[in-house]
Amino acid sequence: MDSAPLEASVLVRSFDFAGREVPSEGLPSPLRSALGRIESLRLPIYPGAWPKNPAREVSSVLLNELFYVGITAMRDWTAEIEIGNGRIDFGHTPGGELDHAMEVEIGGSSRLDSDILKLCMIKRELPEITLSIVAP
Repeated sequence: MDSAPLEASVLVRSFDFAGREVPSEGLPSPLRSALGRIESLRLPIYPGAWPKNPAREVSSVLLNELFYVGITAMRDWTAEIEIGNGRIDFGHTPGGELDHAMEVEIGGSSRLDSDILKLCMIKRELPEITLSIVAP
């Protein structure tokens, strides 16, 4: 099995809700640290592992697990946080209080709309927290 740095396969950039790119120094501290971790992950590559789709070299199951292990290994980050009638993929919870909600959408853009709606509902309920969507 070969591995390649995630940043070699995915360009990591941050945007605000107006679509403007945000430099890392303009991001909330929890998100800055999470993006630093994401950029350092090693992505498992399996050339030819999927005979039905030879162009596909990365398993979404492995990628989900890689994000889970990478993000929850950081201080004050947890996964699958119950909030309202649903749950978010990851949250930064210093002192047990949620201050950043993160959704990771690996499945493709067809599910991105539900993540956006979920984060909008969270922001309405908790206006003081920051939000992010990671879509590799």
